[in-house]
Amino acid sequence: MKVQRGVAVVAAGVATALALGGLAGAAIPDSDGVIHTCYSQASGTWRPIDFPRQRCKGGEVQLDINQRGPSGAAGATGPAGADGL
Repeated sequence: MKVQRGVAVVAAGVATALALGGLAGAAIPDSDGVIHTCYSQASGTWRPIDFPRQRCKGGEVQLDINQRGPSGAAGATGPAGADGL
């Protein structure tokens, strides 16, 4: 009984390590800050993918989202504030 329990604990530990290793290797967002996703209007699903390692399934549309957009133009200088006390 104790041997089976030990094997189960070791197997669970190995499975956890493999899962965490897979998560650590994922690149969402990618090195350019883009989040790649797949959308299916038919099934109502929207899921992130680790592009280019993963691709959208048939019937899905790839939607890419910039995590950080381009910088905008500088705004106009505002009026001077009142002097402090």
